[in-house]
Amino acid sequence: MNHRLRLSTFMADRVWLPWATCGLLLLFGAYILAFAHLPKENRFFDLKLRQQELRCWEKGVYPNTHLYAPGVVEPGAHTVYPPTSLVQLWLVSPFKSFATNVRLFMALNTLAFIGISLYAWRLGSLAGRSGALFTMSAVWAMSATLSSVKSGHHGLMINALLILMSSAVMQRRGLWAGLAWTGAMIKPHVGLSFAAVLAARRQWLALATGLVVMGMLGWGACAYTGHTLMQVLEASYVKSSLSYASLGDTLVHVLTRLEFSHRAAVIVSAMTAMAILFPYLLSPCKDLPILVHLAAAGVAGRLGFYHLHVDDVMLTFLLLGLIENALRQRSSVAWGIVLAVGITVWTPQVFLVEIPGRSLRLIIWPLALLYLTLASLKRLNGLTNDAPKVPADGD
Repeated sequence: MNHRLRLSTFMADRVWLPWATCGLLLLFGAYILAFAHLPKENRFFDLKLRQQELRCWEKGVYPNTHLYAPGVVEPGAHTVYPPTSLVQLWLVSPFKSFATNVRLFMALNTLAFIGISLYAWRLGSLAGRSGALFTMSAVWAMSATLSSVKSGHHGLMINALLILMSSAVMQRRGLWAGLAWTGAMIKPHVGLSFAAVLAARRQWLALATGLVVMGMLGWGACAYTGHTLMQVLEASYVKSSLSYASLGDTLVHVLTRLEFSHRAAVIVSAMTAMAILFPYLLSPCKDLPILVHLAAAGVAGRLGFYHLHVDDVMLTFLLLGLIENALRQRSSVAWGIVLAVGITVWTPQVFLVEIPGRSLRLIIWPLALLYLTLASLKRLNGLTNDAPKVPADGD
């Protein structure tokens, strides 16, 4: 009993927070060094694929091998993205020069990184400067944060757009929220689940705006190459085996190892995502803080769709929600949940792939979300008295 009391006191005093921050900053520094020493030919491989697809599309040829005779579309130019994404992808990679597109990509990611950092700082500042620094460092140290950049993925930009979306929702600016969500749909398997945030907040104008704009973008992308939207969707998702969806550490991958077909695994995973999100559309969960809704959408989307390791940036909102809750509650249990999730997202991928049972992450994340939801409901109902105290160190 005394040990538990001492542990609770130690966690509540937060004297360890600066040391934990230093450790996370060292980890982030190691990621930067690894990126700096990565051979140039191994960087931005996803951006290189988008370069081939977009330059093919610019010529009036839709980048899908199922739409043409063999040889018309080079295999490297075949896209798994829906037509609704092509215009958005082109807007962030509009140049024929790949080097110029890389510079634009880095500039946009720098802005996104700053925006996400400020958001994390604001959330952690309820515990003073030490809490703000820790919260920001926790996001920086996620292995997917820099991995998404070095791979040429758009994860950080999507997170920044989702933060803008949530801000617009809070201000009840439906049009801007819808446009921000449309931008996040540059990667539909990342952005789609966040439509639930708009639905939970009854932002119907935002949803309608997003759907109309994406419909127009998809129609335009197909019409430019002389195809109908239905022809392209059939070629992309009916004629395709969807085997690519089983790549990575996902629920789809687990189900295919249990001898589900690729298509059946995708359907079951998508239904799982919808089942996770459904309670958040109803009372009392619909009234939870928007950060909890972002966390739920991130977990549901990460479990329910095709993802690689770099898409773990979707879990940024879960990590932030858990940290904010722990800073408020100041309990060893709350910090233990932060640590459990933190280990799954801070561990470098090169080590993660060697860990037996790493798919247990797929259980840890929804359980952590359940804990965050229950804790937030208690706070919403006024059943806890966890207002943060001014830190003793005066920060």
